[in-house]
Amino acid sequence: MKKSYNIKIYDKDGNFISVLDGNKRTSEIRFSEVINGGQNELILDLQYDFDDYPEYFHPFNFVKVFAITKLYPRGVLIYSGWISKVTGKPDGIQVTVLGLASLLNLSLYKDGSNFDVVQTDVDPSATVNDIITHHQSEYPNWISVGDNVDTVGTNVTFTFQKMTWLRSMHKCVELAGGSWF
Repeated sequence: MKKSYNIKIYDKDGNFISVLDGNKRTSEIRFSEVINGGQNELILDLQYDFDDYPEYFHPFNFVKVFAITKLYPRGVLIYSGWISKVTGKPDGIQVTVLGLASLLNLSLYKDGSNFDVVQTDVDPSATVNDIITHHQSEYPNWISVGDNVDTVGTNVTFTFQKMTWLRSMHKCVELAGGSWF
């Protein structure tokens, strides 16, 4: 059995929208991954007229790519990302999909409407959990980290001033010391 792909489109809340017509894809499925950095960009070249492509190729809709193989005849998830942009090409459209980890760079960590978050005498793991909870309130159903984050055992005080979710998490690792991540 030759490997094929099943590409599904979802809205921000994780509701299924459509399956991409496999005959429309003209590019290979290629992307890279970075440890502790997530999956990178996936480019989909598709045979749709730029003036008449399906509306589900809308920025901030989500894409899941499943590989169909002899071992996984029903498919195994190999990529998850969100649609960043759609551009026209002479022979169709190009859909740029960014990996889910890139979402952590899109918004600032905040407390209510305050973008300067003060954490006083707390374990950095509590701050990481707070960042994850805030992120999941914006993008439910997309990034999961399991049931818990290990505690550090040392409390710290820090003000996160207008920092993205990702930068805030990196700061927590820095505050926790070299052995915790």
